[in-house]
Amino acid sequence: MLKFIGWVLFSAVLLFGQYDDNRVLVKVGDVKITVGEFKKRFELSPQTGRHIQGGLQGQKEELLKTLIAEKLWAKEAEARGFDTTAIMTKTFKNLEKMYVRDALYRSEILEKVKVKPELMKEAYFRARFILHLNYIYSENRNEIFTIFYKLNNGASFDSLLATRQERALQKETYIAEFGQMDKKVEDELYRIKPGHYTEPFQAPEGWYIFKLVSIEEKRVENARQLDVLRKNAEKVVHNTIEDSIYNDYFNAFFTDRKITTNGQLFWSFADRVAKIIQTNQMKDNVAQGEKIHLYDEDLLKIEREFPKDSLTMPFVIFNRQPITFQEFFRSFAFEGFYAISTDPDTISSQLNSRVKRFIEQELLAREASGKNLENHPEVRDDLKMWRAYYLSTLLRTDFKDSIEISDDELREMYERENDISPVKVNIVEILVDDLDTVEKIFGEIDEGKDFRELALRYTKREWTKKKNGEFGLFAVNTNGEIGRIAANMEIGEIYGPLEVNQGFSIFKLIEKKEEQKNISSPKSFEDSKAELVKKLKNEKYLKAMVNKTLQFADRYNVEINEELLKQVDVANFNMFVYKYFGFGGRSVAVPVMVPFTEWFEPWKSGIKVLP
Repeated sequence: MLKFIGWVLFSAVLLFGQYDDNRVLVKVGDVKITVGEFKKRFELSPQTGRHIQGGLQGQKEELLKTLIAEKLWAKEAEARGFDTTAIMTKTFKNLEKMYVRDALYRSEILEKVKVKPELMKEAYFRARFILHLNYIYSENRNEIFTIFYKLNNGASFDSLLATRQERALQKETYIAEFGQMDKKVEDELYRIKPGHYTEPFQAPEGWYIFKLVSIEEKRVENARQLDVLRKNAEKVVHNTIEDSIYNDYFNAFFTDRKITTNGQLFWSFADRVAKIIQTNQMKDNVAQGEKIHLYDEDLLKIEREFPKDSLTMPFVIFNRQPITFQEFFRSFAFEGFYAISTDPDTISSQLNSRVKRFIEQELLAREASGKNLENHPEVRDDLKMWRAYYLSTLLRTDFKDSIEISDDELREMYERENDISPVKVNIVEILVDDLDTVEKIFGEIDEGKDFRELALRYTKREWTKKKNGEFGLFAVNTNGEIGRIAANMEIGEIYGPLEVNQGFSIFKLIEKKEEQKNISSPKSFEDSKAELVKKLKNEKYLKAMVNKTLQFADRYNVEINEELLKQVDVANFNMFVYKYFGFGGRSVAVPVMVPFTEWFEPWKSGIKVLP
């Protein structure tokens, strides 16, 4: 549980080698949960149950019990052949390629970053100063060099700037700190004196001439501030060198590579996407310039509209192992898609860029596989972790979908609930459909923005918008995992993001009513039926989950090193962490599991459950 949600954005280098402790905490048949995996799962995801008995040790035990259940369900899923299903192939294969590309990035770029002492000395010096600048800007090369000629022949920079449109953007001087500008521009600015100007520099959007107005020295009042300044300088230098090595590698790698695609399939695909984007813009009433998303059901519809022979046709024509349209499409669906325009030409251009990026990433993944990087220890361990998570989730979902409910069971629950009213909670929720928006919301929470205002602005759950994101009181045995988590929260706490069918849910508990004698006039059985179905399905699912987990624990033989668990030192950051992959891609750093511990005490007590 979180009083406040925080997050960290890790680069590839920070996640390698930090969790390589191979001591075994748990054996589940031939599967092992190591100290390294446990620490990674604990430290890189939010922990619920801050107030559970036993404090930090209690939280460690809770996570371990949840992890054991995950491995048990993954073992059973594999035994039932879930590892060969289309959804597993689609999702896991794309994740595997991100990890091997990431390992390639580490070996070809990060490990080649070397910082010379004199460069670091220069960085420490420059980081102490803030530059105050004015600039003259033009999109036209001839115009900017004409202005430069006038300056060199005695024209006043300030007089020329006063006649130009960009003057309106410079009521105050433009402030630049070390590392914020291109290295060539920065070198020139630190070389000249106040009152002088630079030569014209080209940027993606046009040309600039900068005038150094003044230099301000930063106030450093203690050792901590000096340490922060030096670390920021080191980061700038490292990133500058990394970017240079990356650009050199990227340009050399893709020189003279010509890959063709099936144009007929592309335009058929682009036409379908454009039509759905236009439909969704009207259906969701999306304002101009806002994101218009393709949803899961849209992607399924597009795939179903293509004949089987089209799906299996080569789409990206590599000399070796061409990529079928279905393979490309599943990678496309894995990443998701949104547009900010309904114009078919704009959407086609956006899709063309996606195809280009897919080809680049496929070539890089093949290069990584050629270097056997899928067997790099950290890559192998991370993929094992994700594979178990996906398999476990698939089997649980399949199991939940198979639960049946009779009218007799519903009537029994109706009578029981009209005697005792279960615990009820109320939350304010922000439901969004992409991680970029999640990150933006986190930033605004960090700035102190009101949670209700954020819910009103961002939530995609239409029926809660009229109530500023409020659900209204609901029993904790409804609303799936949201209800289960809210039951263990305290008022004022925030949890999330929780992945749900519609996207990502971030919610704040605002009210809780404990179980009590029901003295209110009950609704009729027929009026209560829809709500009762949700409650009973969740209740039966949890009970059956416990029983199934006990069966699997007996089948696959669980062994726990409890003494080692006590010795494991973990940091309780309570943060939700993203991992940015080398060569592109992002995901949560580790799978986030909803706590599931109810099976453990019956198992420890030796209770046997009939199959």
